[in-house]
Amino acid sequence: MDNVASSLGKECHLPPPVEEKGSYDVVCVGFGPAALSLAVAIHEQKEPLRVLFLEQKSQFSWRGDQVPSGSSPMRTTLLQDLVAQRNPLSKFTFINYLWSTNNLISFTNLGLTHPPRKVFSQYLNWCVEHINRLGWVHYGQDVQGIEAVTRDGGAVDHWRITVKDVATGESTSVLADKVLLAVGAQPTIPDCFRDAASAGKAFHSADFTTCIPQLTESLDRAIEVAVVGDDDEAVEIFEHCRSLRWKGNATLFSRDVALRQKDGSPFVGSLIANNSNVPYEQRASTGQNQLSIQQDALNSLYLKQYAQLIKRPDPESHRYQVRASSEVVGVERADSSDQINLRLRNQSTNSDETSKPFDFVFVASGYNRKLQERLLAPLAGLGDSRQGNVSVDGEYKVIFRRGSVVPSAGIWVLDAFDTASTDAFSYLAVRTNKVLKSLYHSQTLKNKRQSLRGDSFEERAVL
Repeated sequence: MDNVASSLGKECHLPPPVEEKGSYDVVCVGFGPAALSLAVAIHEQKEPLRVLFLEQKSQFSWRGDQVPSGSSPMRTTLLQDLVAQRNPLSKFTFINYLWSTNNLISFTNLGLTHPPRKVFSQYLNWCVEHINRLGWVHYGQDVQGIEAVTRDGGAVDHWRITVKDVATGESTSVLADKVLLAVGAQPTIPDCFRDAASAGKAFHSADFTTCIPQLTESLDRAIEVAVVGDDDEAVEIFEHCRSLRWKGNATLFSRDVALRQKDGSPFVGSLIANNSNVPYEQRASTGQNQLSIQQDALNSLYLKQYAQLIKRPDPESHRYQVRASSEVVGVERADSSDQINLRLRNQSTNSDETSKPFDFVFVASGYNRKLQERLLAPLAGLGDSRQGNVSVDGEYKVIFRRGSVVPSAGIWVLDAFDTASTDAFSYLAVRTNKVLKSLYHSQTLKNKRQSLRGDSFEERAVL
């Protein structure tokens, strides 16, 4: 029977016990591209681990499917796929996908180094089909919490993961020596847009595709659309508005004095291969502006804006306008209409103004990691930080207080360091390789420990 203990030494209460459905070497929470890359890597090992992937959604999905135009190119090259930088001989490379589906020659004839998103999405789903056949992924499973389990009141020996079935509402639990968090990011919208979002007037950029039918409805007047943001996602939405068959106009609001180009320096990219105690994402972002845009997207946007200027010298007459130095500081309902106005602050002059009325506003405000933080919060007492912050090492393993967790157990955090709308595939396979080696090193320690003892033990939950 489990005894409950608080890491702070205070009395605490556990919810009613739930049925346990098995024990695993590794349980991964979430099944997006990061988890898929890891699943492929484990599948390719000679000694596979006992693994389970728990995904809340009913099927695999990734943020790239939310981009309105499937023909738009990936921001990474065809060699920056799930596996190539870890194992170029893998059958799960993008190149082998093309060959296996009889599309290699036709794709090669395009002369593209950056594949269209639609094609890359098909590649990901092709990999998912192979992993699904292994029975490793359980869809429709919402992870409610992670609980530490100790050996005889000592160090944490493994973890109990509580899971709720989305369809039935039934709660169960599984045990794991090692837990990986790959829950991805959730859209976040600034507070000033909350009321407008509740009224169906403001949306996160991730919802743009689902709103397209509302933009293209036949109306007596032109639809007015505002796009707020300084990154690739904002520009992609703004550019897609040009291709819509509609009577609308679109305005892109940027708080910076100019849209900025993303740093494409190969010297930054070379940080991926460097060994460090700090994850690549944090090293690469040092000194960089995360709100930046790919060069080809900026060039295309500028040429189209210039073409408008040639035809119509007055910028106010343009159907598609770019307004720089315009930070949105408030939203208010327009007079005598179902539209909204944006309160803007000019960052150059520090003056305020009110925009024209808009029917829809799409905000490219990035993503947060609230779900991941919620799952880790109960384990803060095990951390090595007095502030309760979670930190990881260069292999993405959470750093716990010395002696609080046995070396063969642990928690790893994937896709947790980037809140901008960027593709992570540039370093995905390299990150997977680091995590894979760390997992198998921990597994080796467990096997050695088990060979030295065969005793049973009493479990205790640490909150």
